[in-house]
Amino acid sequence: MKSLSLLAKYKHFKKIDKIFRVRSNLLRYKKIRLDKNERLTDFESYFIDKIKNKINSNYLNTYPEVEPLYKIFSEKFNLNKEMFVVTAGSDMAIRNCFELLVRSGDKIITLSPTYGMVDVYARLFEANQVKIYFNKKLELNTNKLIKEINHKTKLIIIANPNSPTGTIIENEQIINILKKAKKFNCYVLVDEAYYDFHNITVMPYLEKFPNLRSIHFNTNGQLFNKYYWEKMTGLHKIKVGVDISIDAANSETYAKLRYPGDWDTLMENFKYIKKIKNLVCLGISMVVQYENYKQMLDFIKLGESLVYNNRYTFVEFKRIRNWGHMDPEEFKKVSMGESITSDERAEFLNILREVEKLRKYNIDHNILPKIRHNLGEFLL
Repeated sequence: MKSLSLLAKYKHFKKIDKIFRVRSNLLRYKKIRLDKNERLTDFESYFIDKIKNKINSNYLNTYPEVEPLYKIFSEKFNLNKEMFVVTAGSDMAIRNCFELLVRSGDKIITLSPTYGMVDVYARLFEANQVKIYFNKKLELNTNKLIKEINHKTKLIIIANPNSPTGTIIENEQIINILKKAKKFNCYVLVDEAYYDFHNITVMPYLEKFPNLRSIHFNTNGQLFNKYYWEKMTGLHKIKVGVDISIDAANSETYAKLRYPGDWDTLMENFKYIKKIKNLVCLGISMVVQYENYKQMLDFIKLGESLVYNNRYTFVEFKRIRNWGHMDPEEFKKVSMGESITSDERAEFLNILREVEKLRKYNIDHNILPKIRHNLGEFLL
């Protein structure tokens, strides 16, 4: 009760009681699950045994090797392997498209309702979102969508089949959308997560409509150098975005948080990366924690050094999460939680307020790099 009375003193907390988490003790195991695009039937025991027999130590103590997947995809779909990119689910693929293609104020066209993260990323990246709504019969006016496409449009997002409506846009209508998008040189993202329910795909049109192609790298930057870039010839004629996770603004902190990465190697690679001709987006990101929070302003200066030829450049600060790899008490300190001293918290909040001022200033004056963060809850 005491904590509630304290909250009541602050007007900016008055909506906090409207935020709640829905919890349920109902487990979804051994149920017919229709809500998350999951397999409904059990795998045969022989199949499970086959997988178990294939598992060895390499699969458990190394990062997955994805290159063989690209070869399989290329052969299965009869497309150049450079036209594929493996992501951690469709959510990350959609975010990559926003990071690569969408700037603050850019016009995007989406369906409504559709996959919930589309609206989230539209707000996060400050896009000018135009929604095409379904009518009461769950019918979509694709002509209205096509009419909205113009020289201001940067990205069109279509889920096909769409969720949660379960509706389909037929190939003929998709092609008409692609033709109009091609005319205005804007991009089309077709989310086919539920492809298996209808078997309509835009894959046959990937080469005919090149505005469907792009790639975004999330990397530590250690091997992103001239030698390896020249080997990736298939990427030299498409638009490329790069997001480099660093977590530090100097060599000492980098050695602590990103071992065995080498700071000098990274700085040399930056000199090459920022001058790549078909690079349209370059960003660096820091997972903010006890070891690096004092360097947030220096990290922004590092981002400023990467601005080149007015190319879109960003600096992103992310809140650290505990994925089970830290003791809860240790995490309280690492995450700038209740275990830090009052002086440390005051210092952190002052730095964060300066970051927020710079973020708004750069937006208002159209200055690069753009600054993003998900640390707003600390400022409440």
